[in-house]
Amino acid sequence: MPARAIKQPNGLYARFSTVVDDFTDYDCTREELFEIFKEESGTRTAEDKMKRADENLGRFEEAIQIISRIHGKKLAEERRVEFSQEAEPDSGVLFDWNTLSLDQMATHLKDKFKYDSSGDAKCIYSLIEFYEKHKAKDDVA
Repeated sequence: MPARAIKQPNGLYARFSTVVDDFTDYDCTREELFEIFKEESGTRTAEDKMKRADENLGRFEEAIQIISRIHGKKLAEERRVEFSQEAEPDSGVLFDWNTLSLDQMATHLKDKFKYDSSGDAKCIYSLIEFYEKHKAKDDVA
């Protein structure tokens, strides 16, 4: 899938799909995004994409402009705000996972991997499905 690596204003990395004209992976560490691209296109292409992200910080604004043109200004502004939030130092996340309930974690992960077709996303969706199925049984009992 054609995609660009983009460095977010908060210092984390995102994958911008030129097919859906939106972010498909975001709030990734550099290593996480490199692995996504490596799995898709090989090491050399992944290295090239990450180098471009580091060298061209204007890519984020370019992506926001594309989202605005294709999907509307409201979504573009939501993305700008979301990806500009400061991350906790060295955590790679915008919140403390220890403070979330399992339902909140499942919701966050569903949203994060919504447009992802990787093996990791499939695994996460399977785990969430298992959780929700068994949670429903516990609620009935």
